[in-house]
Amino acid sequence: MLIIPAILVNNEKDFLNQTIAVENCTNLIQLDIGDGIFSKNKTWADPEFIKKQNLNLDLELHLMVEHPLKELKKWIDVEQVRRVLIPYECKDDLMSIIDFIDEQGWEKGIVLNPETSISVLNEYLDNFTHILFMSVTPGAQGQKFIPETLNKIIAFKQNNPEHFIEVDGGINEKTLPALVKTKVDALCIGSAIFSQEKSPAEQIHYFEQLINSLTE
Repeated sequence: MLIIPAILVNNEKDFLNQTIAVENCTNLIQLDIGDGIFSKNKTWADPEFIKKQNLNLDLELHLMVEHPLKELKKWIDVEQVRRVLIPYECKDDLMSIIDFIDEQGWEKGIVLNPETSISVLNEYLDNFTHILFMSVTPGAQGQKFIPETLNKIIAFKQNNPEHFIEVDGGINEKTLPALVKTKVDALCIGSAIFSQEKSPAEQIHYFEQLINSLTE
């Protein structure tokens, strides 16, 4: 089970501080991109700035926007982009987004908000290798975990064991044990890594140890 640090920031300084803090303990970070309409808050995400940095981390772009296609076109030349996660509930045509992502050679994931049924995924399962279950409302860190997410994950995994499943939102030492039992593939953790007394690297190590102890 992987831990993916989730970066949701308002400025480039915080982005740099957080990436530097985790660069020696992961090779992949999730960058949350919110438009302030689809998501609760508008976030900082500047592809031109990131291109100029010597960033030794791959990026998973989590788009929390109404129109992902417009946003994705800004990231074509950012070599660190490995994977793109798009919300099922967006206003763009999903197949058009899928075709665009395929042209770039990026990995594809679809995101399901807490209120959305897993049944909507049926017609798109062949188009995505990754599924991200949101366990909070998109756009702000530090929210409470929505426990009904667990049942959705279990139900989905029973019929789709081949998909890579991520969970994002409200993950901490209290909610982690139940998630470990579902055997998801990755946990996207934000405030429980970056907003604690211990350093982000120490927090990642702590969660890794906790996962290991729960899976022994």
